[in-house]
Amino acid sequence: MAESGQADLVFVLAPEAVDRLRRNARLAVSVQPIPRTRAVKLNVARPQFADVRTREAFSLAIDREGIAAALLCGFRHHPPSDSEMNAPPRSEI
Repeated sequence: MAESGQADLVFVLAPEAVDRLRRNARLAVSVQPIPRTRAVKLNVARPQFADVRTREAFSLAIDREGIAAALLCGFRHHPPSDSEMNAPPRSEI
């Protein structure tokens, strides 16, 4: 719709379309990150995940940058980890 002139404002763009749209001189493209959640959930009721160190290892093994590059075309819309998202402000530490 943006390219055809049918829309004056577009709120959601597919990440893979951003570069192409930026090359269009008739358009002004501004990308603003928004909070977004992608989650991998573990069934911690299973004995394999009873140990917190195992769950921590899973968290540390997630390639968040790789996910952002592969699925979001480099647009990272999520915090590096849940622990950072839920951490108290530095002034409270």
